[in-house]
Amino acid sequence: MCTREKVQQERLQHGLKNMKILLIQSHGKGSSCLLEDGSYTVYDKNPVKLLNELCLMHGSTIQGRKDAYSILMDRKRKAPVLISEQNFEMFFPVLSSTDPKDMLWLSYGDIWMYKQIEDNLTKVYFISGCEADVPVSRRTLKYQIDKCKEYQKYFLEKEKTV
Repeated sequence: MCTREKVQQERLQHGLKNMKILLIQSHGKGSSCLLEDGSYTVYDKNPVKLLNELCLMHGSTIQGRKDAYSILMDRKRKAPVLISEQNFEMFFPVLSSTDPKDMLWLSYGDIWMYKQIEDNLTKVYFISGCEADVPVSRRTLKYQIDKCKEYQKYFLEKEKTV
């Protein structure tokens, strides 16, 4: 079985649809996820546990990914989580990154554009055509996206030197 088939099988085994997740947010003791087809699905795992499972499918843990970001970028607060280096799948927090009751994570590579609609409310438009209202200012969202861009740039420059 090829690696791709293995990952898909593991995703299904862990209750993850074979569809890209665009947004993960706290939902009671679990998570609510916006999928690329515009549907929402609810998992009984909180966002941290769900992200950890995604990381494990690529040979790491969420804590390992956060530690790597902190060391490489010399930053600790609201660290993005790199799921896979191969396709640079990465999620970043826009609310708390530690309180499972108040989490909202976005998929960095799937954001097309975003626009502030109120003081602390920004509409995010995804490449797939989906959209979501995120309860943060445009400035906060831009700051988190810029951290992801910087991290991606670090890897791209490192790749050139190898």
